[in-house]
Amino acid sequence: MKKFYITVFILSVILFSSVVVSSASDTYTATKIISNGFGNSNNEEVMVGCYYNGHLYAGTRNSSDGSSIWKSSDGKTWNIVSQTINGFGDTNNIQVMAMCAWNGHIYASTRNYFTGTELWRSADGESWFQVNSNGFGSSSTSKARVIVPYQNQLFVTTGNYATGGQVWASANGTSWSQANVSGFGNAYNTDIAAATVFNGYLYCATEKEQGVAQGIEIWRYDGSSWLSTQTKGFGDTNNVFPTSMLVFNHCLYIGTENNITIGEVWRSQDGSTWVKVGQISGTTTYAPVFAVGTTEDSHIYAWGSSGRNGSLDALFTSMDGQNWTRVDECSGFPSFSFNDSIYVVFSKNIDSGEFNDVYKLIRNNPDQSSSGDINGDGQVGLEEAINALQVVSGIRSNP
Repeated sequence: MKKFYITVFILSVILFSSVVVSSASDTYTATKIISNGFGNSNNEEVMVGCYYNGHLYAGTRNSSDGSSIWKSSDGKTWNIVSQTINGFGDTNNIQVMAMCAWNGHIYASTRNYFTGTELWRSADGESWFQVNSNGFGSSSTSKARVIVPYQNQLFVTTGNYATGGQVWASANGTSWSQANVSGFGNAYNTDIAAATVFNGYLYCATEKEQGVAQGIEIWRYDGSSWLSTQTKGFGDTNNVFPTSMLVFNHCLYIGTENNITIGEVWRSQDGSTWVKVGQISGTTTYAPVFAVGTTEDSHIYAWGSSGRNGSLDALFTSMDGQNWTRVDECSGFPSFSFNDSIYVVFSKNIDSGEFNDVYKLIRNNPDQSSSGDINGDGQVGLEEAINALQVVSGIRSNP
């Protein structure tokens, strides 16, 4: 009986503490640093994607004139890199999809539906050279979403709607070999849309072809072989698109897009066992996206959207990857973090599908805890308190 009263007392304290914490939220200063696609409305999307040699780099999506790359030394004044104008001279390069700094070069990949994705690199940010064959030898390999270093090699994940997504690897950044079987043996795995390194493995997540309800798959690579660690969309085959994947506080996170219900955030401590730790509340006309974005200020960020090209409804932040607080100062999705700042892409028009305003978001009170609102319903209740009690008692770990 004594243990019961002690437990009730602790539970009451945790409930009270959680409510107190949730009554306060972090505040941010949001400053617009890029407007209307650098003043060109044909630049329907702008993504800050890399920091290299004292400059921030941003790439555009432009279906009319071709993509371009811009750079800035202060995050305020941006200049176009002349060689990248009109899609590196090919207007079919409509988007800069990914950037990465590796071994003394900055790399950038393109989306090209005609001749295939292109991979470019530069040592100084001004002179660029293509370092792959178009589409890695196939015009059907139209996009490369992720560029990531792993085991002294550079890996590029691609989409191919004919054979399935591919992973390409290079030890020198110029000579490439395919590191996986296309689509991991399933042609419906049309795109390897998310990837990161975690606990010594390279993890990749697949997108399923539209209309095929098989769910995303997660595969991991040890440098010689691949192992499937998740199939069928975490038990919901309508989780068809991995919006992003990252590591935070010794855990692996992935966001999903769900064609029928609502997007989710999943977390794993070992890369194999997964727990859902986030979901958008409420219902909308579209199936919302819930994605996670990285940060350097001891927080993880997530964004929600009413569809892949819909309005960006909200930006959320969390210190533990499970309890989320809404950021009121800015809606949008985080594209990059650097020096304790988050670069957030924003769309003002729900129907435009244009994401060409970029804000720099800085937290004003970095020592403040995040909310205890697990379900995202604006309330701190029994589920949150039980979670906290389990952490205190050692039943549950708190990464």
